[in-house]
Amino acid sequence: MLFVYYALKGFFLLSLARSYVVYDVLQKQWLVFPIVYAIALGLLSWVFILGMNPQIPADVWKIWLAQSFGLAVLYFYLLKTFEEGMLFWIVLLGGWLGLIWF
Repeated sequence: MLFVYYALKGFFLLSLARSYVVYDVLQKQWLVFPIVYAIALGLLSWVFILGMNPQIPADVWKIWLAQSFGLAVLYFYLLKTFEEGMLFWIVLLGGWLGLIWF
């Protein structure tokens, strides 16, 4: 079941990053993407992690979700800052893997 959680999390983040990169109109609204990602991550983790492990305290989950939101803000801000070149691709792929692992 945890594999399904990570697969959905990765696919959703990849689709957000792809839509951010492809559409120029969406690049101006970069702060919307971390908000959408945090909402979707909250729903996914609530179903797959907290639903399976009720002994996890809700406060720990909220702190983890806030940290994930902060990392997503940093990820999309760095994508906005490095719009092209080698650093863009390092941030795009490395950040994607890092956010999935976290």
